[in-house]
Amino acid sequence: FTKNYYFLVAGSVFNSKYTTYAGKEYSTKFNRNYQVNIVGGKEWKTGKNRNRIIGLNGKLLASGALRDSPIDLAASQQQGKAVYVPGKYYSVKSDPYYRLDIGISYKINRKHATHTASFDIQNVTNHQNIYGSWYDNDKGKIKKEYQMGLFPIFNYRIEF
Repeated sequence: FTKNYYFLVAGSVFNSKYTTYAGKEYSTKFNRNYQVNIVGGKEWKTGKNRNRIIGLNGKLLASGALRDSPIDLAASQQQGKAVYVPGKYYSVKSDPYYRLDIGISYKINRKHATHTASFDIQNVTNHQNIYGSWYDNDKGKIKKEYQMGLFPIFNYRIEF
């Protein structure tokens, strides 16, 4: 935290796999292969005693895609439930994941307590990150499930 700025860059490269009792190795659902987080912000001191702080911040998350197991549509329709293609577990990669969050805060530092009001918007671009797919027996189709889109959060905190 220098001159009222802060930033952090963190990343990981990984490979997440499991081995069956038969000795076959497969990727796990969460084998994204990489993860990058970039966080930063700026604060301004205001007020007569410089005890009020306005802050702006942002966070960018990016990673490889979640993996999914392919569903055999014809077999699923015939059996009335999801039937996965044998030997192809978690072999399908969706689009890479990314999310941009932004926020603003207002803090008042007092002798016995600090009051903070903040407003954050997670996934400000409303990017539709895929979570997985499932078989809908009522419609006889494979449907995709998405993670949360744009999500506003208002927060008020008192620290003493």
